[in-house]
Amino acid sequence: MLKWLSKDRNISRIIRIWGAGACCLFIIWGSPIGQETVVDMISVMGIVLGIVEMFVLTPLANHLIGLKPKHSQSIYRRVVTRLAVFAKVLITLVFVFGSYYYFTELLIGHGMITSTALIEPIGFGLLYMFYFEILHWISNSIRKIWEVRLNVEK
Repeated sequence: MLKWLSKDRNISRIIRIWGAGACCLFIIWGSPIGQETVVDMISVMGIVLGIVEMFVLTPLANHLIGLKPKHSQSIYRRVVTRLAVFAKVLITLVFVFGSYYYFTELLIGHGMITSTALIEPIGFGLLYMFYFEILHWISNSIRKIWEVRLNVEK
């Protein structure tokens, strides 16, 4: 178990699960803000989780695994990076809430439950981390392809 936890990527995954679960607990369970429609809930969770991701989870994970902050980046680069993280969080939340919706509809269709199921923090954190990792992999692949194309054209 300790060998698995010693890997840098796994530490950041656990931190991301914990942070998303905590935001789910405090916003979806503990606050009436954004409870009217799913769009309101995605918007409120996107704002909160985007801020938490940019200013808490990523710096905490980087500090724990020993990465130094990049102060040499220009302000433009930092703003673009943070906006990209914010967009990634919103896209991830659309997938997470969509998964909850379709899973609930599947259970209602088979008669296993009669009303909508609650979103719970651990499952929310796991789904959030899963979709965030997929989007991270896709964005890194696109970035590598883009860099190769730019280097070939020069």
